[in-house]
Amino acid sequence: MIPVMPRRIPTFFLILLAAAAVCACGSGGGGAGSSHPAGWAAPDLHGVAAKTKAGRNSGFASCQTCHGIDLRSGSASIGCFACHGGNSPHPAKPWRGTARTHTNTDPGNAPFCSPCHRSGLNSSISPATPQPAGTPASCFNNTLCHGPRGQHPSGWSNPDIHGSAAKTTPGSTSGLAYCQECHGNDFSGGGTQVSCSSCHGVNAPHPAKPWIGATRTHITTDPGNAAVCGLCHTNGANSSLKPSQPPPSGSPAGCFNSTLCHGQRGQHPPGWSSPDVHGASAKSAPGNASGFAYCQVCHGNDYRGGSVQVACSSCHGVNAPHPAKPWIGAARTHISTDPGNAAVCGLCHTNGANSSLKPSQPPPSGSPAGCFNSTLCHGPRPAHPQGWSGPDIHGSSAKKRPDAMNGFPYCQACHGINFSGGNVQVSCLNISACHMVTAPHSPRPWRGSTRTHTTTDPGNAVACGVCHQASSTIPGATFDCFNNSLCHGPRPAHQTGWANPDLHGTSAKAAPGPSGGFSNCQACHGSSFSGGSVLVTCLSTAGCHKAAAPHSPKPWRGGTRTHTTTDPGNAVACGLCHRAASAPPSTASGCFNNTLCHGDMQHPAGWATGHALTARSGTASCGTTSCHGTDYTGGAVGISCYGCHLGGPAPGAGIMHPNRWNSPKDSHDGYLEGLGKNASSCAPAASPKGVSIAQYCHGAGLTQTASRVAPPNASWGQAPSCYSCHGKEWSVP
Repeated sequence: MIPVMPRRIPTFFLILLAAAAVCACGSGGGGAGSSHPAGWAAPDLHGVAAKTKAGRNSGFASCQTCHGIDLRSGSASIGCFACHGGNSPHPAKPWRGTARTHTNTDPGNAPFCSPCHRSGLNSSISPATPQPAGTPASCFNNTLCHGPRGQHPSGWSNPDIHGSAAKTTPGSTSGLAYCQECHGNDFSGGGTQVSCSSCHGVNAPHPAKPWIGATRTHITTDPGNAAVCGLCHTNGANSSLKPSQPPPSGSPAGCFNSTLCHGQRGQHPPGWSSPDVHGASAKSAPGNASGFAYCQVCHGNDYRGGSVQVACSSCHGVNAPHPAKPWIGAARTHISTDPGNAAVCGLCHTNGANSSLKPSQPPPSGSPAGCFNSTLCHGPRPAHPQGWSGPDIHGSSAKKRPDAMNGFPYCQACHGINFSGGNVQVSCLNISACHMVTAPHSPRPWRGSTRTHTTTDPGNAVACGVCHQASSTIPGATFDCFNNSLCHGPRPAHQTGWANPDLHGTSAKAAPGPSGGFSNCQACHGSSFSGGSVLVTCLSTAGCHKAAAPHSPKPWRGGTRTHTTTDPGNAVACGLCHRAASAPPSTASGCFNNTLCHGDMQHPAGWATGHALTARSGTASCGTTSCHGTDYTGGAVGISCYGCHLGGPAPGAGIMHPNRWNSPKDSHDGYLEGLGKNASSCAPAASPKGVSIAQYCHGAGLTQTASRVAPPNASWGQAPSCYSCHGKEWSVP
């Protein structure tokens, strides 16, 4: 038997094989004879080449050329397992959700994966139905780990379903990376040849703008998807928002590290913890740095912590992004919240939930959340009643204590927080229209007139603060009429003895001003004197005044507590009770213009001090029925001469001549001198009782010694005889 000798391979053929091996290896990994590019050992370089579509220098098959079918050594005598840390040509777990994910491996490499992962071997995922032997290995045909893709559950086309799945934390069936497995790394089709842009309207795996403040907002996307977002938005690309400064080189994509659109969150400006700062921002119109939706980005859709793990309830005292009640009429009122935030309010208050106010009827199905469309707490604002334009109607309503239908906050709900128009686009500030000033109130004077601000309920102070906040007001202070936050400081305690009517009564009856007049009392005790902010009424019949009025009981004239000494500037306060029904509405209350009790007094200026000269020429014109009456006790004008002429030297009191009448130097001597020293001049024909004034007072013979009959409201004593001072040369008529 002739032995068969091994066949010898020609030398030139060995040289060709070696050359082919070198060519197939590409440019090596840094060793002798290798032609891999510099840095090939980095996984971002050789790993990317291995995972891409199979080609001469790409795909796992190209690696096998040099490193062997099993990649343990091959002609290159270099195995892949020494670096990868496992018995495989890829890194250890996790195989998805990290930088070294297998989801971006081209499906053409499936046959190479098959020896280790056939029918789900060495994987936590197994195909639901293993395929018959001989079925070509593929990523999505149950030959390896995954079954067929694209068999989404019913309703998957609804963005509320597939969109929510895409935006959640990346996992085996969620996250944007899950979508990439079928639709491609750039979402342009991939293995399914179905691009996301075919429905989304933009070449992206999300809808078109707006990306915040709408139902399809990006702020609910889990930050774990940032790497996918980075495909289009690195360094703020394709976004109106850019990071203020680039991040350190090599920073992984993140939502809040300046690698994409946003910078670091949580570094709020100084004073952010003050509700006047962050609260005002949250309540503003939704935007890149304002609105409730802006808070949700970090604190979570339900404000329970979110990515920053800080719940709003930790400060607010309630499980909500706002303080506890009251929500209206206080500094932290909800009426200053921009209506654009309604969708966020709807998380807790849809159909009036968690509110004392419910819409009268449900809105049409599918209505978007709104402040005044019955989707939350309020229904549409009702049309104002007839006559609303009259200041006595809408003004009175605005000045009342705030509630669902009254107070300045009620006006702000429609006309805007600064009354410049709001959602009804009707401003209260037009100086050429109603108010005549750029304010929601009448022009000056603001007190002592019909349109006085002293009748405004203190609960409206926060609205007044829009224009009248004091420069010294501490941020966060509660607005109040008398705490230095607006115009007034605390009301001073009344001085000692204030309960004495000679003290407080005199002050009330003085001309209106900062410390006098009835309006000064009204500022604390209320416009009707029934209590006001101090809750002390002036009207108790069982208390001080003994009458349901801010004055003493009758008589109101001729006594110590006479109303005749009240300054006429207080007439508007008197008009609360005494205004005549026949007084024209346009005529301001006045003492002598027929609006209250008295008619027009046609005396000239200075009459109070100059009427004596007229009286000396004869008193008949004063003592007529149409004026002070024939007995000078009031007459038609209701003003008794004895109200001012209260007395003289004893024993008389209530006499018709002024004090010190018995002093010849001062009074009656000069009076009688001018009349020819005739005592009959004191006896005009129209005197009481049909006798002369002199006879009525001093007796027919001017020697009166008996008590006289006193006119009403006068208490007379014994009148002196004229001859007690004068000689007998005086003649008697």
